[in-house]
Amino acid sequence: MDGTVDAVTIGCIAEQTVEYVMRAWGAKAGLSHNSQEERPINTHGLPKYLVTALDSARVNAVRVNTIIGHSSAVEEHYSGGRHLQIEDIREA
Repeated sequence: MDGTVDAVTIGCIAEQTVEYVMRAWGAKAGLSHNSQEERPINTHGLPKYLVTALDSARVNAVRVNTIIGHSSAVEEHYSGGRHLQIEDIREA
């Protein structure tokens, strides 16, 4: 059977839905947490994970900050690395 897409609707997803999905994926992956000492898996941990992975891969700190969207005006001025090309990000 052939079909066509007549329309695509894009909307916002609620933060609670994203957090629910993150917890569900964590449970599916067998990840657990001690609720007395830790927060459950959430989106806040994603940038931290990315920074950790890039740091362990020895990616330049200026590039890491640019990739995750954090940079200072001084770094931007002297590094010239504020606007990375997608190839640079993939290489990192």
